[in-house]
Amino acid sequence: MSSSKPFQLVIGVAMAVLIVLAFVVVPPSGDFESMFGDGNLARVMFFHVPCALVSFLSFVVAAVHGGRYLKRRDSESDLKSAVAIELGLFFCVIAAVTGAVFAKATWGAYWHWDPRQTSLAILLLMYAAYRALRGAVVDPETRAGVSAVYALLSIVAGTFLFFVVPRIPAMHSIHPDVIAKRGGMDPMFRTVFFYAMAVFTGLYAWIYGLSVQVRRLAAER
Repeated sequence: MSSSKPFQLVIGVAMAVLIVLAFVVVPPSGDFESMFGDGNLARVMFFHVPCALVSFLSFVVAAVHGGRYLKRRDSESDLKSAVAIELGLFFCVIAAVTGAVFAKATWGAYWHWDPRQTSLAILLLMYAAYRALRGAVVDPETRAGVSAVYALLSIVAGTFLFFVVPRIPAMHSIHPDVIAKRGGMDPMFRTVFFYAMAVFTGLYAWIYGLSVQVRRLAAER
């Protein structure tokens, strides 16, 4: 685990820089000022959106390793898939909490049944059920096989919930979409936003690698 210390230091410094950029350097967003009356609300996007996307990335990693398990039947792939789903849930919870804080500041309530909020809640329940499923199956091989199939099926449903449902016109989402909108972010905001994406992706990679090592050592005992 000592080999991860340089990367850990880089991620720590990068996250500290991100916090300074997000709360000190970047000015209030003019788009959010016009939409919600407070440009400072845009700062949550430097944390909310990266956590949401990293959580989905982790679920993709889980599905990939689930597929590898079904092909190779090796415990390492099962371990990596399980760790990925646990981390995906962790980042998904952070995305849900920061989204709720933003909803309270803009819509007056933590929960508004917006399509994006609802889709995120369904994702949380769906992958929380994965944890319950693993705990309910005693035989290791059966547990690994069922978990792998669940991870593969869940990513199909998760992709639909994450990317399709919020964009269906009939859903009438009130979630701000300035990030996807061309010209929706000023150059500094956009630069820091993509920097935040890189930082959170690096943070995820470090935590994932460390978690796999810890889980591997625990399994060897």
